[in-house]
Order: sequence, then structure tokens, then C-alpha cells
Amino acid sequence: MNTTTILSFFIASVITGYLIYKKAYPNNKLTCNHYILNSYLYILLSILLMVIFVILLSNHLSPSLYFIYGGGFGKFIIRIAVLIGILLFTLKTDPRNFIQKHFGWLALVFGLSLNMLPIYLAAKNSGIFLSTILTTFTMVALISGMAFYKPEWISLSWGPILLSLLIIAIVMRIFMTFFMNPSTSLSSWQRMLSYGIVGLFTFILLYDTKKLQINAKNCKIPDYVNESINVFLDIINIFANLVTGRLR
Repeated sequence: MNTTTILSFFIASVITGYLIYKKAYPNNKLTCNHYILNSYLYILLSILLMVIFVILLSNHLSPSLYFIYGGGFGKFIIRIAVLIGILLFTLKTDPRNFIQKHFGWLALVFGLSLNMLPIYLAAKNSGIFLSTILTTFTMVALISGMAFYKPEWISLSWGPILLSLLIIAIVMRIFMTFFMNPSTSLSSWQRMLSYGIVGLFTFILLYDTKKLQINAKNCKIPDYVNESINVFLDIINIFANLVTGRLR
């Protein structure tokens, strides 16, 4: 992607950031007004920034940094531990601490972009990037629309079940990736698991959207960063697993 593309996404990011400032921080103070709109503006800004980071990394990443993508289990654990540390730091920071909160958020988006880079390159080189992007956002739009149109169909009691299934899926992914010999049959199982995770994140997105609606109604001190992180993670996991499921 050329400089014009990056500039377009940068301009879109600046406009989105300005809207966030005007809507979420009128008079430099957090407000509960426009709660859902502000949450989705943060989600949009997260996506725009990830696109910029991934494009820049794919074009300019120093070869000395490619060690982070090594196939070893130890490096994988380190990457995940760092991301979890940044995530917890961000989630636990008071939203009224603007600088610290947004520093953590930006660090998280950048860290996720580093981990998304191999997925992006694989999708681009396989010719499935644009079609997978379209499929992802179509799914997200339909799922989110259903969550807002029929919120009574969704229950927060799903939480423990979804968490348990997610842990099982993560363990299966790690086992298949690092502890099984590659084979045609394993590749088929990997694709099946990828599509299963897509289905799982469909329900997690429904759950997180329902939580967003409830938080909007009960808002006292809004935390738009935390609210956006949940849905943002759902979206990028749907995209990443659609890519791995479609790769041959």
C-alpha cells in the first residue's frame, strides 16, 4: 500500500480523534453523553491506528525485529505475556487519568499490530485480504445489529461458558501449533478450529455488545477505552481466524 493510503488512514484517524474529543470530553471532562457513539468511535480509531501500524511495519520493519515472530514456544509465551501485561495495565487505569490510560491503549494497539502483521502478510500474499476484510465487517455489522435490535436474546449469564470455551480453544491452538507435527490432517483440524473460534467470537461479540448497552444505561464514570478494547479484540480475532481458516 502506498503513501496515499497511509495518509488517508491518518486523516481519518485525526478526524475520529477530534470527534472523540468533542463528544467524550466536552469542556475537557469525561461525559456519559453519547456513550455508545463514543465507544464505537474508539473502536474505529483502534482499527484505523492498527491499519497504519501494520502497513508501516510491513514496509519498514527492521530485520532485527523479526525475532519476535520466531516459531518457538518460548517467544510466543513472551509475546503473549507482554500483551497481557499491557492489557491489564490499561484496563486497571482510571479513565480520568487521561495520559496514562491512552498511553496503555496506544501501546496495546501497537502490540496487537505487531502480532497481526504475519496474519496481514499471509492474507495479502494469498490474495484473500480484501475479501476477508469485507467478510469480517459484514459479520460484525450483522452481529452488532442483532445485538441492538434483539438484546433480550442475549444473556450475561453466557460469560463463564464463553470464557471456558475460549480457554479450551486457546489451549487447542497452542497444542496444535507447537506440539504436533505438521501434516495434511493437522492442517484440516487447524482450519476447523479457526472456523470454530470465529463462531465463538460471534457469541462473545454479542455478549460484549450487550454489556456495552447495559454500561451505557448505568454510566457514572465512563471508560470508553475499556469498552472499546473488548469489541476491538472480538473484531480482530474474527478477522485473524477467518484468514487462518481460509489459508491453504
